[in-house]
Amino acid sequence: MKYFLTIILLSSVSAFACPNLSGKFECKEENETYTIEIAQTEANGITTYHIEGLNLVADGMKHSIPNEPDQLSDRVYFATCTDAALYFWLTGYETEDDKIVATLIQETNISIDASKNLSVDTKYEIKSSDGQTETEAYFGTCTRL
Repeated sequence: MKYFLTIILLSSVSAFACPNLSGKFECKEENETYTIEIAQTEANGITTYHIEGLNLVADGMKHSIPNEPDQLSDRVYFATCTDAALYFWLTGYETEDDKIVATLIQETNISIDASKNLSVDTKYEIKSSDGQTETEAYFGTCTRL
């Protein structure tokens, strides 16, 4: 789950300015607590979010994420902003012996609440190669440190 939360925190040219998500946050999920640090830059009206060693552009276009061991393969994301939130869409494949066994589709809205904490609202859809579909939802707050 930490991987998915990290990915959802990644990544904006849209009709609105992107929210300032910069900061260090403590996230708690079930029995796990971890820290995520977010930095962001803007150049020529395009916001780039820097998280966990990845630099992702939020410009309303689809982008590929390089494949890494123990991660989903062929990952693609799309990010755009409203005046108060970052919308993030991600898809990728889980493979086994070079065969696709599942496809993940993830939609996330990220914003900063009144206390300057990170609010994350995510929906996952996992489609297995045998045609079964599993859906999950996650809503959480990561406390600003």
